[in-house]
Amino acid sequence: MSTPDILRGLTGQSGPMTKPMNVSEQERWLSVLGGAALAVAGFKLIKLHGLVLLGLGAVLVRRGATGHCDVYEAAGLDTAGSLRHAEAPDDDRL
Repeated sequence: MSTPDILRGLTGQSGPMTKPMNVSEQERWLSVLGGAALAVAGFKLIKLHGLVLLGLGAVLVRRGATGHCDVYEAAGLDTAGSLRHAEAPDDDRL
């Protein structure tokens, strides 16, 4: 099972209703790890800035788990181009 398959399994998402992956595998792992660290740090703090850290951490974990970044989408960026093409079969070759 490849890394994207493992991360996709965390979200339970598949099929045509999911947003296209636009985050590279390395960025996905960094997002999950960094987001988890921020969420833990935010959870330990009771004040407002702790909730902000917790929220940012959750957004990063979601970004890593789904492989989709809404900010990248709005900016027209895509760092997962080669991953997406490697996962999707080319209809012309079938």
